[in-house]
Amino acid sequence: ILESKEVPGDYEMVNKAKRWYRSCMNR
Repeated sequence: ILESKEVPGDYEMVNKAKRWYRSCMNR
């Protein structure tokens, strides 16, 4: 498993997905 630090782009994508998921759950 690669470190998230090596792939900041991936981390950002995951963060965005988490935010979207949270928004959906809040609704």
